[in-house]
Amino acid sequence: MLLGHDTINSLSDPGRVVRVAVSLYDDVKQDELTSSNWSFARFKVQLAQLTTAPPDEFNSAYQLPSDCLKVLFISPRSRYKIYQDQVYTNASGKLYIDYIANVSEARFTSSFTRMLALSLAANYAIPIRDGFTTSQLLENRYSTARARATQADSSQQTQDRIVSNPFIAARNG
Repeated sequence: MLLGHDTINSLSDPGRVVRVAVSLYDDVKQDELTSSNWSFARFKVQLAQLTTAPPDEFNSAYQLPSDCLKVLFISPRSRYKIYQDQVYTNASGKLYIDYIANVSEARFTSSFTRMLALSLAANYAIPIRDGFTTSQLLENRYSTARARATQADSSQQTQDRIVSNPFIAARNG
């Protein structure tokens, strides 16, 4: 609709607009989900340890959740690497991760939905309307919506206070 077309009612409808939407939607959605640590898409789970040891310098392998798009944190803290859908580490026992999941649209906040709609419209503008100028205008609107969405989302958790540091104090006189 942001590009002046009718609402898409079915992804099986014929036409160029639907083909472009279908081909780009999942990639744009996943890119936007991983572009920030969105609280609505953040999960914490215990990973299942695999019985097969990794083939390199690590001792243990753990299976990542199938909906994992981006690992944020591993606990207990240890050195790790991600290979395909597994975490290799020297940690043993219980391993937990905080991660960004490929969540359904029902979990989106209204500000994220607006931001995603503008991102999609900007990505669709050139192939649908052959409109570079339209794409630039939508990119500008997207940037504003993104700033609003990330600001709103960042207030969903305890804010870390700034701790006094003697090295910084010495530098500032």
